[in-house]
Amino acid sequence: MSESLKRRTFLKATGSAAGLSLLPMPLMRCTVDRPMQPTPQEYDIFTKYAPPKKILRFDTTKLREEFPQADARTLWVLTTLTTILQGLINRVQPALYLQHSSRAVDWLDLYSKQGHSFTYTEAASLNSLLEQYAPSLAGYIIMDPTNLHSMNVAQTWASLENWLVILPEMEPTAMRLGLTKKQDLRGRWPDRMAAYEWAFENLFPECSKHVFGDCCMDFPFFPSTVTFQICDFLVANRAFTVDLSASLRQRREYRLLDKIYAEAVFPAGMWGWHCTRDHEHYAVERAARKGVYTLCAAGSPNLTIHGAFPSDGRPGFKQKPSPRKNHTAEKNKVYIALMMTDGDSLWAMDTLQMYNWGTEKRGGFPLSWGFLPLLADTAPAMYQYYIDHMKSCDYMVAGPSGAGYTYPHLYPDPKQFLTYTSHYMKKCGLDIVNITNWNDYTNWQEVDLPEFNPLLFKELNHCLGYVRGMGESAFEPHYNFGDKPYLFCGEGIHMNDKDDVATMKNFIDANPNRPLFIFSLINVAVSMERIQKVVDSLQSESVEFVRLDDLMHLVKSAYAQRLITEDLYPNRAGNARILSREARASWKNTGKTLQTLVPILQAGNEAKALELMNTEAAGLSLGQQISEEDKTDILAYALCTSMFSLVKDVLNLEGVYVNVKQTSVDQFMEKYGQWAGAGSILKLNDMWRRWDQSVFAWQQVVDIGRSFLQVYQEAEKLFEK
Repeated sequence: MSESLKRRTFLKATGSAAGLSLLPMPLMRCTVDRPMQPTPQEYDIFTKYAPPKKILRFDTTKLREEFPQADARTLWVLTTLTTILQGLINRVQPALYLQHSSRAVDWLDLYSKQGHSFTYTEAASLNSLLEQYAPSLAGYIIMDPTNLHSMNVAQTWASLENWLVILPEMEPTAMRLGLTKKQDLRGRWPDRMAAYEWAFENLFPECSKHVFGDCCMDFPFFPSTVTFQICDFLVANRAFTVDLSASLRQRREYRLLDKIYAEAVFPAGMWGWHCTRDHEHYAVERAARKGVYTLCAAGSPNLTIHGAFPSDGRPGFKQKPSPRKNHTAEKNKVYIALMMTDGDSLWAMDTLQMYNWGTEKRGGFPLSWGFLPLLADTAPAMYQYYIDHMKSCDYMVAGPSGAGYTYPHLYPDPKQFLTYTSHYMKKCGLDIVNITNWNDYTNWQEVDLPEFNPLLFKELNHCLGYVRGMGESAFEPHYNFGDKPYLFCGEGIHMNDKDDVATMKNFIDANPNRPLFIFSLINVAVSMERIQKVVDSLQSESVEFVRLDDLMHLVKSAYAQRLITEDLYPNRAGNARILSREARASWKNTGKTLQTLVPILQAGNEAKALELMNTEAAGLSLGQQISEEDKTDILAYALCTSMFSLVKDVLNLEGVYVNVKQTSVDQFMEKYGQWAGAGSILKLNDMWRRWDQSVFAWQQVVDIGRSFLQVYQEAEKLFEK
């Protein structure tokens, strides 16, 4: 194809092959009593691979020895380029396995022990890989080291043309190996937006409409340090890869994301992880509105290898039954189901649940685990490993919100996603799902959607029950106890908690009704030793830890005996006291954020304000210099989010639970509307609600912000009491 021919013109002439289904990979059987169901053609979207026979394993940390003059940034680029090369190699015949850390799980060893027949040797260097595989490549493309986003563009282009992506200093090696220069991206675009807008116009039409890539380029900020590991999968699947913010604070970026998602063909997913300048919930929310799920692959290497190892097809791949025989709820008991989860993420699967799955502590007490159903297609032998090594205390739950991480209530067609989820849950033998329905634009906790529930219950009718709540609350409702219970997380255990035992004990004491049922989410980064301490400290004749499937049966039993209603936590006074204590801790963060805005709002002119916004102390630039174009939106966004935090903290301090942001503003104004500057609350709320339809003036935002600081001063007096 002529280099000068526009890709849209080419596609009109020839048609695009992007997104076409290929031959299905071997799939795993998950039940004894049901023959394996084939994947519906419309779900069969991923590149398929032949089973590996000979594998080269390369430790990318050796790049330090091969390139001793390279700084940390250059080594990161070299590692990313190696992962792009891996995708080009493995989509033809899986042969290259990369190890990025000494702590990485040795999946090749585990697959060998499973009985898969292959051999592997260690590769000596990147140069040796280039010498071996250069003949299979069609040329090379040079990225611009001064604009790292050119690497995402180069990766996308290389995936379409089978080109090696290199740094400028690697060109002599590429030429020595007989490769021809196809493109040089140096100086092509001034910034990220120019690069991605060009790529959308010229490359996107040929890319997959099922698999999109989100690889952060803001090195050394997380997640840039880990998202590169998914590049092999993205290259193999011809994914259009970007690094764009989904947040309101970057209009130009999220509007390009919307254009990308508008072209998606269901089922479709954004693989990688969101950028440094937005928030998980905003990234997932924007994708969900266009019917695209999100896959957290912040550290998920070698999917082109994992996807090539099939399960062995043995019957019986279903979960081990609970050893518990008695499901009759007792009057004076406290039943707790702990669920360790980052089950929406590939990295948790790859690291054996943040290494918790491999500890000796596992199996000593009932523990439920979040799992990713899409492993059935993307890493079937990995999923088989988990099934084969379950203990009777383990129980596996479909991570939020089923097939992939998303907020299904926002989908143009929620039924479509739930049907998709049902297929993969059944394939994997999962019969409870963790549903998440966040919308941070309107709510703090998940959106309560009674009208969504009948669709959920119908489409996932095979389930024992359902859970929700990626945060926790004693005030959110539960449903459906007469059939298949739908429970909200009551209390959770988080990485930064100082006293896990006290957290759980305080919640139990605040809710004296018995029997008491607690579904508790645990961050996957919490160690098994910490969880064991909670179990050892609380387990007694009256407190019993159970698997989540057992909790569902016990809830139904208690409801049938009329020992409980669907209001699991009716004692509002005790929970209100917990809410008030938590508000004081939250206020420290709210106040700290507001204090960083004071110098900006009091700056003498716009230039000085922009200079202050770009300082590390302000915490607003987030890996990218704030431009003149974006400064007004970014300040407005910071003020709006701070306003909502203040409103929530003040109401929570009074023991008032709030979830819906608009309602909370109304409650705040009713009680504190006489405060100096209180009108700024309504103005910021109005800005938030009409963001997409408005353009804000700098001085307007500054004036509202200065008025809002008066509200902060009034609120500070409450917390000082």
